[in-house]
Amino acid sequence: VSTQSTGERLDVGESLGKIENMVEDLRQARVRSKAVRLSQEHLLQRELEHCLVLQENGGCPGNMEHRATGQLLPLLIGTWIADPAGSGTEVPILATNRDTESGLLIPIAGTMEDP
Repeated sequence: VSTQSTGERLDVGESLGKIENMVEDLRQARVRSKAVRLSQEHLLQRELEHCLVLQENGGCPGNMEHRATGQLLPLLIGTWIADPAGSGTEVPILATNRDTESGLLIPIAGTMEDP
């Protein structure tokens, strides 16, 4: 096929192939965009849940017993404590877990060794 204005030949098959490639690129970009959007929605949902917990308990899900004195202290997420594993390092409390036997809240904190 030739164009009237320039007299050049236009290869329809080549143009169609380019368009099909562009359509496939757009489809793949849409799939990646959807995956990112779903990931962001999941992250926002988790952040909302954390905010609701903070609203409910002020960031203090309970109390923990001080190892040396036995005194009950507020368990505040982000508070630095001595590593429960005994490494001697100060680590932040990241979350809590309830001991199934005693019912006490146990802070989740500590160091991790690279294998």
